[in-house]
Amino acid sequence: MKRVLLGVLFTALGMMFTGCGDSSSSNAKAVTAFGFTDPAAQGTISETSHMIAVTVPYGTEVTALVPTINHTGTIIAPASGVAQDFTNPVVYTVTAADASTQNYTVTVTVAPWEACGDALTYAGESYPTVQIGTQCWIARNLSRRFSSTSSFSSRGSIVTSPF
Repeated sequence: MKRVLLGVLFTALGMMFTGCGDSSSSNAKAVTAFGFTDPAAQGTISETSHMIAVTVPYGTEVTALVPTINHTGTIIAPASGVAQDFTNPVVYTVTAADASTQNYTVTVTVAPWEACGDALTYAGESYPTVQIGTQCWIARNLSRRFSSTSSFSSRGSIVTSPF
């Protein structure tokens, strides 16, 4: 009986000092979420290829995006919350507690301009658009009107005055 109690006691002490949790967690090193808050965009993670694809809205400047990253490792580099230039793919390395690593390649794609009503960005300027009939117009063009005093310039274009 004493022998059984001592065995149970040593087993309990051994579990207490070595832990009774999942020992495989020490090699955990996966990205579980990747995205941006400005602009709002979430990545699609492929654990098979260790690739992350993120599509951001049309006109987004990708040279200084700040990602928010969740992972199962002890550290990730580059760090979450640090601005990165995503003009080209960026490789993130997740390090597990056992010092093993896993690389993830993040590719950011800017969505094409899709619909009239969206702003059209060109040369750092944003141009709101509006649909009239079946045509899409840059709204700034509509801030001009023809007046009865409009005249033709020497080059044949109409000179207008703003509203």
